[in-house]
Amino acid sequence: MIRNILVALDPDEDTLVAIDYACSIAHNHSASVTGISIVDTRRIEKRAAGGGIGSMHYAEKLKEQWTAKTREMARKLIADFQDVSAEAHIPSNYLVKEGVPAEKIVDEMRFHDILVIGNVPHFFYAHPDERTNTLNQIVKTGVGPVIVVPQKEVASEKVLIAFDGSSASSRSMQRFCQTKPFGEQQELHVIHVFADGQEAHSEMLLAKATNYIEDWGFTVYSASLRGDDHYKHIMQYADYIGAGVVVAGAHSVSKMAKMVFGSTTSSLVENGDKILFIER
Repeated sequence: MIRNILVALDPDEDTLVAIDYACSIAHNHSASVTGISIVDTRRIEKRAAGGGIGSMHYAEKLKEQWTAKTREMARKLIADFQDVSAEAHIPSNYLVKEGVPAEKIVDEMRFHDILVIGNVPHFFYAHPDERTNTLNQIVKTGVGPVIVVPQKEVASEKVLIAFDGSSASSRSMQRFCQTKPFGEQQELHVIHVFADGQEAHSEMLLAKATNYIEDWGFTVYSASLRGDDHYKHIMQYADYIGAGVVVAGAHSVSKMAKMVFGSTTSSLVENGDKILFIER
């Protein structure tokens, strides 16, 4: 059950998509939405810092200008959020925070059931073309599930659960079934990609996963696929069944990933054309 949804607001196109999905989920669960807009003061200060004594005055002026511009953008984002949520008849609240975006969002996640965020978050409003690593930090340290949305809305009727038997993928599968963010009428497909000689183990994992999902009232199908490139198999199967949502686990440590995501999940985020449901 979902009662309160946090949605991250920044100047990207995917923010409006995130707001729409948050409102849709809120409608399904009679929940409220809270928009959070953040003035990234640390990043502004870092970028505005001068190189010497003679440049300190200029750096201070630049910092003031960027801070004012960023606060103005934050207010606009909140206003747009309020307009959309009001039009959708969804109860809403808003927060404007100053500081490090990931830290502020993670702090608020403790008091919300789920976070909805665009797949390329930029919170340094004075230079929105700068990509930040905010999303990685949020998944690494946050509490609860995260729904990462693409820049364009996609259908959510079919869901692919990428299940590898790990604790992270198990938590994601469980939390998706428990929260039912998109309702109960979805068609779920759970797949397991296995290496040579592991077919029996794969079938056993899928049987258990399928039973778990069915107990939550979903229609579920399963597929066991042999291969080494998990991301390739997941995306090909998602496209084959027409899935708009992928459920995957995030890993706290991975040499191949950018700070937090397992290599497969990181690739899913970067692909950016499907909704991604992640639980750490």
